Amino acid sequence: MRRHQTANTRPSPGATGRRAAALSTLLLTLLTLALAPPAAADTPARDKRAARFEVAFMREMIDHHEMGVHMAHPCIEKALHADLRRLCRSIARVQAAEIKTMQKWLRDWYKIDHQPSTDHPGHHRDMETLESLSGAKFEIAFLEMMIEHHLPAVEEGMECLEEAEHAQLKRLCQGIVTSQVREINQMQVWLCKWYKRCDFRDPLET
Repeated sequence: MRRHQTANTRPSPGATGRRAAALSTLLLTLLTLALAPPAAADTPARDKRAARFEVAFMREMIDHHEMGVHMAHPCIEKALHADLRRLCRSIARVQAAEIKTMQKWLRDWYKIDHQPSTDHPGHHRDMETLESLSGAKFEIAFLEMMIEHHLPAVEEGMECLEEAEHAQLKRLCQGIVTSQVREINQMQVWLCKWYKRCDFRDPLET
């Protein structure tokens, strides 16, 4: 069981160092992106390893986003707090748009037509849980589930910044990392403020 921290708990020196290292990696990747010649907008990545990564990443992220959109829908209907409902509407809107963008890139660059899938046992269990809850219990469960759902997307987005070749995809991955880190931090604050569940985690600490 993880040790609970209060909002005033300072991160350990090790955690601070890991966060600084992650941020340094992110900044270096952005600088490389700005200087490196991009792959052509309508052709596969020139490097075969990068091409394999891009196909796998977009397929997996399309499915991951589709599950996020699926989870956001009951939140829009059931959440008690207006701030949380607004966040869920944003998640549904932004991730649905990113799904369409990645589908287009898969078609344009790799001649692949990938349809979103939510066929994952863990996701089905989560949805059953969310459908069965209401009020404060729903909000707590949703916030905890969405934080856990966002964390691997942040990690995969950081990997994309290092491995992908197309500049457009790198920019989308930067957006995923930035927005989902912000959303994780906001949801942790709400769990602590609304429900005294103050288990703060650094989304950039892998």
